[in-house]
Amino acid sequence: MHRCLQIPEIVHLIVGAVREEEHSTLAALARTCRFFEGPALDVLWEAPGIAAPSYILQCFPRELNLSAMAVSETELFVRATVATLVVRRHSSFLFRRFHAAISSEDWDRPRRYCARVKHYTLDLFSDPRHAEMLQRLCVWIPDAHLFPNLTSLTFRALTSEPLDAGVLHVFRHLLSPRLEGLQLISASTSWIPCVPDIIRRRLPLADLVVDCIPLAVSDDGPAAVSAISSFVRSYQNLRTASLSAIDYAGLLHLAQFPNLRSLQLGLPMAVVIDTPVETDASLFPALQDLEIFDAGLPATAMVLSMLSAAPIETLHISTASAFTTDDAAKLFKSLGERVGATFLHVFSFDAGVGFDLEISPPMIYALHRFPNLTQIYLRRSCFTADVDDSFIDIFATGMPLLTSLQLRGAEEDRSGFTLYALITLALRCPGAGVYRHDVRHKYRSASTAYSSG
Repeated sequence: MHRCLQIPEIVHLIVGAVREEEHSTLAALARTCRFFEGPALDVLWEAPGIAAPSYILQCFPRELNLSAMAVSETELFVRATVATLVVRRHSSFLFRRFHAAISSEDWDRPRRYCARVKHYTLDLFSDPRHAEMLQRLCVWIPDAHLFPNLTSLTFRALTSEPLDAGVLHVFRHLLSPRLEGLQLISASTSWIPCVPDIIRRRLPLADLVVDCIPLAVSDDGPAAVSAISSFVRSYQNLRTASLSAIDYAGLLHLAQFPNLRSLQLGLPMAVVIDTPVETDASLFPALQDLEIFDAGLPATAMVLSMLSAAPIETLHISTASAFTTDDAAKLFKSLGERVGATFLHVFSFDAGVGFDLEISPPMIYALHRFPNLTQIYLRRSCFTADVDDSFIDIFATGMPLLTSLQLRGAEEDRSGFTLYALITLALRCPGAGVYRHDVRHKYRSASTAYSSG
């Protein structure tokens, strides 16, 4: 092989060039020589997907015949390298003991690949065989972590069933000391038993997602909110966070993170944050992107009151279904009075489905306080509005930097603006390139529009 192909930079460029190709190409490169083996294997095993446990089992010595050992359900306990499986069936216990002669040396080859895994999704309920193989590996492994260099873990538990001891055992083995990104996605509060383990390990998390789908209507909602708050308060330096809900103590702690740049926050109607907050320049000092979803008015207004000095550039608000026109008016007023005006470039407001919500001119006037606003999206909403020339003129007169405007409302509205209004908008906002109006409207004839101008 030419010596130029032995230069590490060139090797990585070649591997990067075939990264998006079939895995067979990378596998062939890995077998070419020792110079290509490491970089090619790094790419192949960086995010191996749901088949990773199967691949790892195939790396053990064949004489162990591990793939033939059936591990079924429920509680797993580990004693050195001998696994004791306790299976609970119909209130009786059936004990089976596997005395597999698995030594630390047998893990030498699997370790080579496990150490290369950086991103992994644990979805134990979509494929039972996947769960079975993972539990098997975590029982036999002599080390503390299955993937010691894991930096990103997604734990998806879309079931209402509580997590059993076997699942918790697998989860603990995936909490690598290098873990920076963690996503807990659940259809219930079944993830709560995982929280103490995560807090106790003091992981270097920078990116956190806790998505508990039915939180607002769940009987365990308060317990879940408390668990999320405890989780957040155990960290000091998150970079991004997406949380289904949070209480006041957790919110105040979150607001003091010096490097928090992106925040997605669920504020359902069932979660009320009504503790008054003094305007403080130290709150959210680095926050640039904020999305508030499932928003109830009191909690949302409280969050907005903490943003007076935050360098917010993008703000998205989607409301709960019970949001009313009066709530929307108060929200826009709070937005205009409390949010720092200097940095905001993009504003999006989505109303809840199922309730009529009217957008009035005073709400739009509240946005005039933001001189650098370039994009406004009032979309996917069941709102109505008098979208006439005067309504369009509000955007044209107070937002000279506007480049994109989208209005999407109810099927039946009272729109009646003219082409002249759009021309005025284009003249007063020379940077405007996109205008979208997905409500019924009627243009006056061209001659009428011309005579109006």
